[in-house]
Amino acid sequence: LAPTVGLQTTNNLTIGSYGTTTLDADTNTTVLGVVGDLYIGPVGTLLADATADVTINGSYDNDGVFTANGGQVNMRGNGSHTIAAGASDFANLTLDGTGTFRFVEDATTTEDFIIEVLAGVSMSTTSSTTLAVGGDFRNDTDGLDTDWTGSTLYLYSGGAYTVGQSDENDTYNIVESANDTQPRFWNSTFTSVVTATGSSLY
Repeated sequence: LAPTVGLQTTNNLTIGSYGTTTLDADTNTTVLGVVGDLYIGPVGTLLADATADVTINGSYDNDGVFTANGGQVNMRGNGSHTIAAGASDFANLTLDGTGTFRFVEDATTTEDFIIEVLAGVSMSTTSSTTLAVGGDFRNDTDGLDTDWTGSTLYLYSGGAYTVGQSDENDTYNIVESANDTQPRFWNSTFTSVVTATGSSLY
């Protein structure tokens, strides 16, 4: 659901589709809630805030500029949704709705990427996409609600962390662990694993 404070839209939000437009949620620390889809057009810019969440109950499509400023984006809502990150990175991204979320382009979170375990939440990737995670990657699903077919999960936090609980598992395609990154995957399987110097995956 949309937040009860801040800037809210009860349907879709388009920024900069036809004319140069900047939506600044950073200057005044504005929480942004979009009940429908969020589209950042070719001449659009969205400035997020480090402490005020952006919550989207529909799909996300970025053809312009999204400046995360270290903030949090929550993807929620029911039904089927797509995530097209464009050329801009997320900081923190959480999937915690009751719908399905499909990454149709490469995406990067410079900080944490979390897939919450909620009734009905599911996530998939389009073949050949890469999801890069610069913080902790946490997958709280049971593996039945995710589809990593043809994708690459690139982890580059430079630290050690546990991906999920010990009673959870998943089936991944390619997972790459960059320098000094040491993720622990419980009971999971991989098509291919690539570890860089000083990194591990277990």
